Amino acid sequence: MLERILFAGPSDNGILQLFRFDVESGSLEQLTNDSEDVRWFDYRQGGFLYGDLMPLPPPLTYPDYFAEWTKNGAARRPFDKEFRSRVFAVHEGGGVSKELDTHAWTSWISPNGRWAVVLRSQFWSPVDPRQHGPLDFLLVELSSGHVQNLNELTTGPVTASGAAEEAIATPRSPQTAVWSSDSAHILLINARFPGDTYSETEAHGVVGYVMDYALDARRLRAIEPMATRVRSTEDRVVGARWLKAGRELLITHEVSGKSEATTVYKLDGDQWVGSGAGSRSKSPPERPAQSLPSRLSVTLRQSANDPPMVVAAVGKQELALTPGDPALVGIWRARMEPFSWQDPSGREMTGGLMLPKEFKDGSHIPLVIQPYYYFPEYFLPDGETPTGDAAQSLVARGIAVLQIDITDAGKPQEIPTFVARIDAIVDALARMGTIDPSRVGVVGFSRAGYQTFGAITHPGRIRLGAVVCEDSYTGSYPWYLQEAGKGGRTEEIVDNYGGSDFWHGKQRWLELETTFNIDRVNAPALFTSTGEVPYSPYSEETIGAFRLNRKPIEWEYFPTGIHTLVRPRERLAAMQATVDWMAFWLLDELPSDQERAAHWSSMKAAWVQEQRLESSRK
Repeated sequence: MLERILFAGPSDNGILQLFRFDVESGSLEQLTNDSEDVRWFDYRQGGFLYGDLMPLPPPLTYPDYFAEWTKNGAARRPFDKEFRSRVFAVHEGGGVSKELDTHAWTSWISPNGRWAVVLRSQFWSPVDPRQHGPLDFLLVELSSGHVQNLNELTTGPVTASGAAEEAIATPRSPQTAVWSSDSAHILLINARFPGDTYSETEAHGVVGYVMDYALDARRLRAIEPMATRVRSTEDRVVGARWLKAGRELLITHEVSGKSEATTVYKLDGDQWVGSGAGSRSKSPPERPAQSLPSRLSVTLRQSANDPPMVVAAVGKQELALTPGDPALVGIWRARMEPFSWQDPSGREMTGGLMLPKEFKDGSHIPLVIQPYYYFPEYFLPDGETPTGDAAQSLVARGIAVLQIDITDAGKPQEIPTFVARIDAIVDALARMGTIDPSRVGVVGFSRAGYQTFGAITHPGRIRLGAVVCEDSYTGSYPWYLQEAGKGGRTEEIVDNYGGSDFWHGKQRWLELETTFNIDRVNAPALFTSTGEVPYSPYSEETIGAFRLNRKPIEWEYFPTGIHTLVRPRERLAAMQATVDWMAFWLLDELPSDQERAAHWSSMKAAWVQEQRLESSRK
């Protein structure tokens, strides 16, 4: 029975704090009184962790900052707002928040609520193991706030080096931790081997390991590397769990990206010894392991049209361990079906197509393309990104939706390739009688937002009816100057425009850059941005370029949002704006919000008039 609910919500002063709701008594208790919004938390009966971002004071004041800003290629402007990540531990026995001497974004609290393991971020962003390779695991005692870096402890040789010719790096393997039920041991998955050092540029080459830390003995044991290679065969760890607390564990391997094998490890004295089909151990135990664990599989099963479900299987017998979401019962949703077309390059490409419930062949309905990533193996009914993708709602309004992959990011052909892909997709669906080629929209997030922006500044044969660019890089000349001014990265935009800076490649920049070609825009554009500055210089130059060229533009701003929106109200607002924008321009339907409807109607009238004037000048 559900006894209590922990959640983050606004306090009386509007700052996000942690609250605990007791289901039986109906009482609500505020657990934190932080000066900043709580950004993440982890709770277990007995204690919890939470983190925030503390704004730092500006390091310099006028008039001194100009000299400091320009010397030595300073990495930031002195008037930029910066933050420090803070982590607090709370033990319910003491009830006092203790700030830890570390920063972290992911945590695992022990079953007894006394300890926590946190994954420390080494570099500029929240932890992303896919980019940064193995990072440090820190052990935190919640009652005292004491922090110990487990990756700085000494350990013996790796237990199971086996017959592998070499251990290989696993930058894309996730990092996680698994406590034993008695809180005496913890498995560290993809941990950095003690003594291995790396910098940001070397992170991709670090080998991760499965390790066991025994709290009573304060002993760290390396069990096996995350990945090994024997000749051309690669063996990667894809999962680990306890069978008997602190004494027996199961590690699952993936061999050559296909078949799975399992190894059962048992603690023999002071050493983990393994056996089974996937064993890398040189010293298997004398008696075989029990057969059941090696035959039992527990998997997360899902597809583009099937919600996630945890299934246990032994042979042909299966048992669903998690029930279906009752909120989805009886609700119709559009199925995603594979749709293939031939790109101008001659390659066959595939995306996921969703059609309205009452669709009939030859209906010629509007189309919205959602470029970013197409993952048919995952249940993503609205699209890959939560920042504005709204496939089901668009389909419910009578609009077809196609999810596709983006390619060629950072290359000179990036925008031309994307534009040619749109033309090929629309041609293929129009020939089938599925869509109306004069009513096509694009919704792009992040890098796909830049490609969407480029599709209207460098239009192809298909004239787009409307676009949405969600919190995206602009690829503009002003962006280039500002990045250079604050010591940021300019290589990305230079590569986009032929490999030369503006002054040595002016012609290519004039041809390919976005804001230099706003005069070619022929589709209304809705941009979104997130963060504490409502109009960054990037947004001002884009708005200014559209206004000077009398092109229709709308700007949606989320002051407390992050790049990938997570708060339900922010996600709902972004999705509603996307649906309203596409329905307004592709279906000629007014938004239910009267103020928005009046504003957009005025914008459309001005746009129609401007198009008539442009036609008369030709």
